[in-house]
Formats: sequence, structure tokens, C-alpha cells
Amino acid sequence: TVTGVQTCALPICGEAEAIALARRAPGALLLIDDKRGRVVAQRLGVRVRGTLGVLVRAKRAGIIAAVAPCLETLASNGFRVSRELVAAALVAAGERHDD
Repeated sequence: TVTGVQTCALPICGEAEAIALARRAPGALLLIDDKRGRVVAQRLGVRVRGTLGVLVRAKRAGIIAAVAPCLETLASNGFRVSRELVAAALVAAGERHDD
């Protein structure tokens, strides 16, 4: 284990280490996209946010003009995410209507 996080439960040791570090920092927000890692972190009381959540918040704060171009750039560089999550992020960002 890494500070109480079973590393065998996560696909990458770095995620377990990141969760352990976040547990030691009260109020920390862990940026993590791996679904299994997010579940483990949340079960341990760690607040989590994924890349799509960061992008939506950045748009709402006026830091970026649009989420869609960022998603396109991420996808062209190998970032993988389901179509459903992309659609939900675009709806949350006000760039697409919920159909």
C-alpha cells in the first residue's frame, strides 16, 4: 500500500501516490481522469475533478473562450474520453443543447 491506498487496485502506481498525497493535504482537489482511480479517491474522501471538469470551469470563469477546441486538441494528442462525457461537458459549458 501507499499510505493506505492499495496500489494493486489502480492501474498505475502514480495514481495511488497522487491519491495518497491528496489525502495528506486537507481540502486538496485531485485532478484525475482514470475512472477506477477516481472511485478509489472518492471512497477515501478525496475531492476529485477530471480534465473535462477543469475545462468547463475554465470557460465559466472566462479563462478560455470555448471547451470544444480544447477537446479537439486533446483528442488529436491521444486523450481518450467517451462521447457521452464529451457531450455532457459541452452541454455543461453551454456549447451544445441536451438532446
